Amino acid sequence: MERDDDKTSVTFRHFACSGAQIESGLLEPYKGITNGRALQPQLDALEKLNKKQEVDAVFISAGVNDLHFGEMVAFCVIWERCYERTWETFGSESLNTVMERNLSRLPFLYQQLNDRLEAAGIPSDRVYITEYFDSTTDENRKRCDPLIRFGLGVRDFDKAEADWAANKVLKPLNDQVKAAAARHGWNFVPGASEGFVGHGICAKKKNRWIVDITQSNRSQLDSNGALHANLKGNKKQRGYLVPVVKADLYQGNGDPRPAVYPWPR
Repeated sequence: MERDDDKTSVTFRHFACSGAQIESGLLEPYKGITNGRALQPQLDALEKLNKKQEVDAVFISAGVNDLHFGEMVAFCVIWERCYERTWETFGSESLNTVMERNLSRLPFLYQQLNDRLEAAGIPSDRVYITEYFDSTTDENRKRCDPLIRFGLGVRDFDKAEADWAANKVLKPLNDQVKAAAARHGWNFVPGASEGFVGHGICAKKKNRWIVDITQSNRSQLDSNGALHANLKGNKKQRGYLVPVVKADLYQGNGDPRPAVYPWPR
């Protein structure tokens, strides 16, 4: 955005942390996936920044970790038809039931997030929340079969489980993100869910926009980077977000809007 306009200077501050949840990370301290030194809540850091320098736009991607998505993937690697199996980590219910309950709790968590953003002095129309991409299709736009192949005697995350994850987890998650944006007056940034179809984790390398297990182990010496967007994927994500933000930050003649409350609509 700064390169596109010689009249403005853009300052980007990054508070996100891998594995963070709405409660543990955004609203409360978080030790990270490596369980290190506790970081201050991201919304505390945002509030401190907003008191020093007015924040024009806040970009948020939140919700998937509150479903314990990473743990779900690990569970489905171990157990066949995992969605029918009892997920003992969370009691005596099936994985499918646990995920339904986690999804049903998201409106409460998004309400907490909205309340904290308001307390930090961030107007709702300066908040941009992005939908989650679909990582479950190959270069022919068909469901991955399997989604993840581990080898070495470990069973695969198979097609039936990929269908379940896409239809019963990812789609409802994006529905919740969109509903939260409408409820709280945030800007919903679409594009990723449909745009990533054909570029999932099982697509051929030239088509793939997702980090696979091998790439993650090679680049960061563990598998925690798998199922995240790779460089191509992140560039596509940028392509969905930037035009939406620029339409708000700049008037039709290209001049930056004054940073005043509320923004003209």
